[in-house]
Amino acid sequence: IDVVGLDYYAHCQWHFGPTGGSAPSPCPPALSELITEYAQRYQRPVWLGETNLRGYPSDRATWLKYTLEQCEQAAASGVDLRGFCWFPFIDSCDWDSLLQHCNRHVDPVGVFSIGADGRRHPSTMSVSYARAAHGVPAAELPAYRFEEPVASWLKGWMPQMSHWDWQPAPRSEVRGGAPGDPVYEPLRRLAG
Repeated sequence: IDVVGLDYYAHCQWHFGPTGGSAPSPCPPALSELITEYAQRYQRPVWLGETNLRGYPSDRATWLKYTLEQCEQAAASGVDLRGFCWFPFIDSCDWDSLLQHCNRHVDPVGVFSIGADGRRHPSTMSVSYARAAHGVPAAELPAYRFEEPVASWLKGWMPQMSHWDWQPAPRSEVRGGAPGDPVYEPLRRLAG
C-alpha cells in the first residue's frame, strides 16, 4: 500500500454513551486529528478519498470548506496528504434502494446538482469547488449558514467552525422544504 485513502462523512461519525450509539456525533473529533491519527498509525501518505454531505448546494459548499480546511491543517502539521476527492461530481440517484431500483430519487450530494428537469445545474457548491480546484485556500471560500436539517445534523461540528464569517444561504438555492430528513432519506423524485 502506497497511499491510504480515507472516507469521511458526518453520518459515519458516531458517539457512544450510556444509552447506546448515535450518529452524527454531538462531539466529533476534528477531521485533521483523524487524518493525523491514520497517517501515524499506518506510516503512509494519506488522502481524503471520499467525502460529501446531503443537503442544499450551500450546505455542501460549507462542508467542502470545512473538509478542505481540515486537510490544509493536517498538511501544515506535517502529514503527507496527497489529495482530496469530493464524491460524486454530480448528484447521485437511487441510493435509497442501493441502486437496485430505478426510481429517479435524487440524492443531493454532488458538486453539480440535478434539477427537477433531470439536467445538471451549477450552484454555490460548483463555484466553491472550482475555486478550490484552482488553488484557492479554504479560508477564502464562503461559509453559508446551514439550513435544516443539516444545521441540526452538524451542530457538533460548529465549535470547529466558529472562526468563520458566516453568510446566509442564497435563497434561490433553498426552495421547497428541507433536503431529506433526520434519517438521511433522499430529497425528491425527478419528474417523469
